[in-house]
Amino acid sequence: MALYDLSTITDMSGGNNDFMKEFISTFLESTPATLSELLEAWSAQDLEQVYRSAHKLKSSIDLAGVSSLYDEVRLVELTAKKGETEGLAESITKIEEVLKQVFEEIKQEFS
Repeated sequence: MALYDLSTITDMSGGNNDFMKEFISTFLESTPATLSELLEAWSAQDLEQVYRSAHKLKSSIDLAGVSSLYDEVRLVELTAKKGETEGLAESITKIEEVLKQVFEEIKQEFS
């Protein structure tokens, strides 16, 4: 079973392959950078930046249909926004591991 589901983007594109290619290109460029921001912010215990990075990741995760992270990224966003850290390490690790797999699977499928 795939870790992602691009049906939302497929529907939005109306079958336009250029739109799909642009989304995939943008996703593979911007999402790893945002993930790095999240990891750096967590390492620095900068909860405001953890919140901002999780918020940015949320839309990418939603559009790419990474359903296993829907709740996780929202939990990180909410927890960091409240200035709390409980459970963040585990959630951030899961986000990192799953997204790295997603990046590889998308690269393989669309290269």
